[in-house]
Amino acid sequence: PDVRDMTGRTTMDYDDKVFAEMVTTHFQECVDERAPVYRHVVGQLQDAPYEYYRLTLPLSADDRSVDMLIAAPVRVSVPVGFPKRTLWDF
Repeated sequence: PDVRDMTGRTTMDYDDKVFAEMVTTHFQECVDERAPVYRHVVGQLQDAPYEYYRLTLPLSADDRSVDMLIAAPVRVSVPVGFPKRTLWDF
């Protein structure tokens, strides 16, 4: 998975469907709990270790229902040659 603008898309639009399911589950937890969710994700990407932390914050336009999320991932390790961008790269 790479950093991308998901405006107008769902998490199921990721090419990697295993990753899509995981992210969908994590984001749904944030919506259901109406509270921030912090995750430490460890896995394999391109047959190499991949690790990151992600904080997801729920937002509401009407102060009742969660209708927006802000996700802030921080990569710890990525495969060699994989773009390693940070928030400051945008």
